[in-house]
Amino acid sequence: MNRIKDFLNSSYLSFGFRMTVSILIPVIWGYYQGYLTQSIAVSLGVVATGTSDSPGSISQKTKGLLFSMLYIFVSVVLVGWASSFPWFLSVVLFVLCLFYGMFAIFGNRAAVIGNSVLLSVCFSLSRTMSFQQSVQFASLLVLGGLVYLLLTVLLWRIRPFKAVQQALGAGYMEAGKYLHLKASFYDEVKQEEPKQQQLIQQQGKVAESVDHIRVLLLSRRSAIQGTTRIGRALVHMLRTLVDIHEMSMAVHKHYDQLYGQFKGKGILMEYKSLLEGFGDELILIGRAIANAEPYELTKNYDNEIKGIKQKVDELKDKGITKDDVSGFLALKNILRNCSQLALMLKQCANYTLLDDADLPSQHPSSDFSRFVPRNKIGWEVFFNNLNMKSIHFRHGLRLGITVSLTYLFCYILKVPQGYWVLLTLIVIMKPSFSITKKRTIQRIIGTVVGGAVAVLLLAVVHDKTLMLMLIVSCTFGTFVFIGYNYTVGVIFITPFVLMLFSLLDPAGHSLTAVRIEDTLIGGAIAFASSYLIFPAWEYRNMPEHLAKIVRANKMYFVEVVNLYTAEQFSKEEYKLVRKDAHLSNANLSAAFQSMLNEPGHVQRNKTQVYGLVVINQSLSAHIATLAIYSETLADKYAFEELKPIKEFVEESLSHVEQRLLGKEVSYRGDKSELDEPLFRLTNKIEELTDLRMQELQKGGHETPTMYELSDYLLVKDQLSYIVQLTDDLYHLSAKL
Repeated sequence: MNRIKDFLNSSYLSFGFRMTVSILIPVIWGYYQGYLTQSIAVSLGVVATGTSDSPGSISQKTKGLLFSMLYIFVSVVLVGWASSFPWFLSVVLFVLCLFYGMFAIFGNRAAVIGNSVLLSVCFSLSRTMSFQQSVQFASLLVLGGLVYLLLTVLLWRIRPFKAVQQALGAGYMEAGKYLHLKASFYDEVKQEEPKQQQLIQQQGKVAESVDHIRVLLLSRRSAIQGTTRIGRALVHMLRTLVDIHEMSMAVHKHYDQLYGQFKGKGILMEYKSLLEGFGDELILIGRAIANAEPYELTKNYDNEIKGIKQKVDELKDKGITKDDVSGFLALKNILRNCSQLALMLKQCANYTLLDDADLPSQHPSSDFSRFVPRNKIGWEVFFNNLNMKSIHFRHGLRLGITVSLTYLFCYILKVPQGYWVLLTLIVIMKPSFSITKKRTIQRIIGTVVGGAVAVLLLAVVHDKTLMLMLIVSCTFGTFVFIGYNYTVGVIFITPFVLMLFSLLDPAGHSLTAVRIEDTLIGGAIAFASSYLIFPAWEYRNMPEHLAKIVRANKMYFVEVVNLYTAEQFSKEEYKLVRKDAHLSNANLSAAFQSMLNEPGHVQRNKTQVYGLVVINQSLSAHIATLAIYSETLADKYAFEELKPIKEFVEESLSHVEQRLLGKEVSYRGDKSELDEPLFRLTNKIEELTDLRMQELQKGGHETPTMYELSDYLLVKDQLSYIVQLTDDLYHLSAKL
């Protein structure tokens, strides 16, 4: 039930509503005015332009949609001009597919614009047109785009923050799922390896959600300037979500060590229950944000944390040795982390009040424009990618060759509704083989099932009014589900298309078999071409992905340590490098999952790559643990030992980055150089541990010594883990 409610409050439903209304306005008007053929062309313009819509400010969306309409008009007219010369038209199709297929180099918005233009080109190939007719058809497509744009602007004026609230709600729910996975590590039934893979994937989903929210929110002038209380509240929600995720990533001690010390004592299950509760709260907060409803926490977590703390003390009172001290202090540090999470949950609940929220007196002063991804657009970027190393150039070539040859194949053999084959190619062919394979399977299943539904409906329904109602329902279902579940979306679009043809021509019901046949042909060609024509296997891109996360983790670590050592530190720079680390981890995880879906013989160095993925994710987590305590601990202690460790880690990660990029690396410093600073930290911890044991023997519980020992142990443990992981990266990268 909750999943249904989440879906109903999602952006998928909003997009489906916009597309359906925009498509129906011209169709209904044309049906009753006797211009049904022209009105359908306008609706096709809605489909083409609407699919080019992507998240962003209303200014960005408007510019993107207008550029999409411009490209659609020019391209459709060009195809119409060349349509009298089939062989020449095949060359034009090749050039257009190469050109628009490379638009992804300019970012996601440009990529979907390129796809929408090629979609319009396929629509224009549905019948032979003269140059004048192609100009008229292109004009009708642009008119459809304007209808969609006007409705989009109108809805934005009515609910200007709705898209941001939906994205924020989804982000909080993803963060809640991440905490649920973290909680499972405290289960006394160990399943660490599968959980680790799931955790890496979920961490990527959270990072992608946060980046999506940044694009939507931080490009808005009102949010940046803090001119409205709602805008300010949403910005604080985003900041808190990022902080919650960083705190959720923290790893105080390896789980196998906690498991070995506390298995069977019940305390780990208490931590699991607490973290699951936090995860549930984040999911509920996410739903409240998406619905623009106020939220109140389900319980007082301060009392639950106190109860767990008391149980830890009771367990400690039963007997503790010197070797047990670090484990108990790790539990205390985790509780300290949980107290911060509980406080952040209260802040989130407060921010859901929006206009009535208790907001900080000062609006965040960060330069938000630096946190929004900017894609350089220009001919220089385009020409720099005209080489076989570029995945986008390979995709453009593959798409151009496949579409132009398939067009000639359909023309020579006079394939019925041959443009459906081309449409299938345009829709399912992607730069990645794994995505193309997935889309091919989904498209075929959806078309076959949708075709069966269409046959049944056309056999039963003969009333035109009822058929129009079914077309409306299928239209809505298509655009609601096409982004959420592609297979279901295709199941809806097949009866929509076939009933529309039947409405125009009573013989249209006979096209069901043709539609299925064309989809099967297009799917087979798309799959074969992705495998045979300039395939872009992920193993080729993996070193670059790995180099990016290594560089991001290096910068993340340097900024955190700079605060500990009182060196030059910028809060804004720290947040930027943290963002880069999270996104680089997400991109690496996505690339690795894509590689696993490719043929086995091209999954090169799979074991080593997986090891590097896990190490980098763990490295980010340990840096995050240092980061969340940096401000409080830096004010209390002078950690001079961190300077040589920072230099070693920075140098080692630089060497790893250069090695992954195929460059020669010089000899790095010897790890033994860290023995002295680590020994000083260890010696300090030994002294504090002896003092703490004396206090415990006298019945002492919370003392300044305990807190100082806890702080030093936390820093030393994290540094030891980071040094070891860095060394592991250094040696494992040499095996690639």
